[in-house]
Amino acid sequence: MLEPQLSQQLQGDYRTGKRLNMKKVISFIASHYRNDKIWLRRTMPSKRDYKILVAIDDSLSMKEQNLGFSSLEAMVTLVEALNRLEAGKVAIARIRDRLDLLQSFEDTYSNERTAFIVNSFEFQHCAQRSHDFAMSNFVKDANKLLDLQNTQSQSHGASSCPIVIILSDGRFNKNNVRRYM
Repeated sequence: MLEPQLSQQLQGDYRTGKRLNMKKVISFIASHYRNDKIWLRRTMPSKRDYKILVAIDDSLSMKEQNLGFSSLEAMVTLVEALNRLEAGKVAIARIRDRLDLLQSFEDTYSNERTAFIVNSFEFQHCAQRSHDFAMSNFVKDANKLLDLQNTQSQSHGASSCPIVIILSDGRFNKNNVRRYM
């Protein structure tokens, strides 16, 4: 569940804060300045700021298992749902020998962009020993990318929670990937 992280709404009846609750000012004056709980603060988080990386395995095994079209449908549905939910920034990548970023966190989502991304997947990639090292290389690259994004967002004063969603048939060497998780 994607819980809200950033506070945006003001709530009141505090002794200190940034904004006045105008409904309480009259009672504050009427109490001869004793009832001083007239301030509003941002207390409840109401906005989400996640960095979500959605990646699809672009290997030949996905085509052989008839999972290519289903994974593209799932990706489009997932990205549209995350945008409607206003979950944060979404990046889309494909997994070949390494991470191949098709939409970065700064790019905006549109139907034209989605058509470009869907047409970028061929499900024909077949390289020598790619099932051994492609996913582990992807995880290393994704960790670097998300660390870089986190350091940039922390320098701007905001922190975000990274999430990686991988759509794959599961045909890769799991022992090589475990050390990077």
